[in-house]
Amino acid sequence: MKAPLNPNLACRYCRFYSPEGHRGGTCDRLSVHVQGEWAACSLMIPSLSLEQERVEQPSLLVAANQALAQLNSQSQSMIVTEAASTLH
Repeated sequence: MKAPLNPNLACRYCRFYSPEGHRGGTCDRLSVHVQGEWAACSLMIPSLSLEQERVEQPSLLVAANQALAQLNSQSQSMIVTEAASTLH
């Protein structure tokens, strides 16, 4: 295969490319040996594709953020209650 016109479309930038040794690698999608500088096939998915790599917050982190927000609102209401009681 020839080198790609767009160097970002080389096999080495594909999600399915697994480097092996110094010069080549394996295409996990096609189960064949390829060179990293070869032009990628039509099945190429960039390794840092935004559509495929959406980072979701782990549920534990979401729960912790919700707990902190709840504690913050409770502490603010306690401050308001204490301030109101000292004024009376």
